[in-house]
Amino acid sequence: MAHIGDLQQQVANAKQTQAKESISDAKEDKQKYYDRLLLTAKKDLEGERQISAQLNSELSALQTKYEEKKKELENVSASLKSQRESEKGQREDERRRFKEKMLRLKDELDFYREKYEEEKNKNCDLSNQIRKCTSDLENGKIDQQNVQQQLNKVLKELRKTREQITKLEPGKCDVYFVDSSYNFASDFNGKLNLQEEQPSPKLNLLDDSFLECPSCRVVYPTSQHRELLAHIDLCTS
Repeated sequence: MAHIGDLQQQVANAKQTQAKESISDAKEDKQKYYDRLLLTAKKDLEGERQISAQLNSELSALQTKYEEKKKELENVSASLKSQRESEKGQREDERRRFKEKMLRLKDELDFYREKYEEEKNKNCDLSNQIRKCTSDLENGKIDQQNVQQQLNKVLKELRKTREQITKLEPGKCDVYFVDSSYNFASDFNGKLNLQEEQPSPKLNLLDDSFLECPSCRVVYPTSQHRELLAHIDLCTS
């Protein structure tokens, strides 16, 4: 979480800098800049939330595979027990094959269990980072560079998580894909420059915009983003 500490330090620095600015026209221009920045960053954060919801769905599929492996292990164990009781005279190499298969399935079961817990914890950490970044944006305590750095780091972690799940499920074709050639910083700057060229009247972003659950599409006002995040956790669990 080193980048979280850096983010908090830069937020404090931004707050001190903002306190020193004039209270005349310069302050009003600065507020308009922050309003535009908040709008652009919130749109990108919504995309990150959708990726997080996709990861929750993939984690559920991984848990199902884990249960299937567990059931298969139980069946093999029962079969081995029955084999020993009913065919005590069976050749040694046949019993050895059953033992090897049981050990192999046990290793696979342990592997999926470890991966499931690892990806579940990683997804939880990413959700917490998104909540923290959203809170900072609402308070107007973050500048453009910090937004880009934070969102790029979160996007990088989400890509790693998606790649891990893809390796576990090589036959799956509908995993959410994030193009590695996508220039996130360039797109972010492009959106910001476009809004600077076409300024709009100052408005309350948190009251006039809405977010929706990527699973059931229920709509929440942006000011109730915490309730939406809680709903997403329940909806995708």
